[in-house]
Amino acid sequence: MKNNCKTFISMLAQYRYETDSFKTELHTLSDAALLNLKPVTREFLDFAPRMFAVVKPQHFAELRQSIAYLADLYDRQSAALERECERFERRTKEQARVIKIMQNAPMTNQEKIELVKHHYGWE
Repeated sequence: MKNNCKTFISMLAQYRYETDSFKTELHTLSDAALLNLKPVTREFLDFAPRMFAVVKPQHFAELRQSIAYLADLYDRQSAALERECERFERRTKEQARVIKIMQNAPMTNQEKIELVKHHYGWE
């Protein structure tokens, strides 16, 4: 339990640092910005209530606020990751569609290469 508490405190300090002492307004962050922050894990949030047994009562309010903030960050990161996965899936489907068209196109391989370069702006 002692090592778990030390790990929790260390991770909490990292989150505090990355979010400017939990003052970063999460609703203003883009998906990319949310995903660039240290990911909040379900395990971290599940362990958090156990810290009330080792933290002095005068720090309960601060701990509660930190947990609430990080739970919100967890939800926002999860939603951002889901949206990012949907974007990747759409992009992958589009790429597969282009590949299929290219495979069936009556062109030389060099013409296909040039078309793909142009399509993706690799020129």
